[in-house]
Amino acid sequence: MHLRHLVAAGLLMVATTVVGLSVPAGAHGTLKEASPAPGEVVEGVVDRIEITLSTPYVPGDEGRSSIFLLAPRGDDGVRAELRGTIDEVDEDTFAVDIDPLTEPGEYQVTWEVLAADGDVSRSAYLFSFNGPPPSDGPPVLWLVVIGAAVLLAAALLARSFLVRRRTT
Repeated sequence: MHLRHLVAAGLLMVATTVVGLSVPAGAHGTLKEASPAPGEVVEGVVDRIEITLSTPYVPGDEGRSSIFLLAPRGDDGVRAELRGTIDEVDEDTFAVDIDPLTEPGEYQVTWEVLAADGDVSRSAYLFSFNGPPPSDGPPVLWLVVIGAAVLLAAALLARSFLVRRRTT
């Protein structure tokens, strides 16, 4: 009976070790939040890409942190890559400022960062951009006022011209 207890204890230790080794290592930095978000259809201005991770990352990690934005394919079939300088927002958020997007289409964000656990975390996602917002032109009221002023000026000028012709 004593031997059965030893064998059972040994098997329990082996099973515990195997299960313990199969548990994933510490949580790696995965995408928690992004702006623009994965799959989002953006209607307004896009001039910044911001990534928030599920775990902290190593700030100032000698250039390992990066965010690339691949633009839609142009008429020549080539995708432009837009880059900017990484802005370290806080311990789990980093961002990059870019020139405002102008071309509608599907954009790919690719990011890479050294997580605080020492592993490099990387991923990519897509979002759609419908184009820049319409420009705010002059209000219709101003167009009516300017048009009325031009017509009034033309009428006064014509009247003064006609009055001069009658007097001569």
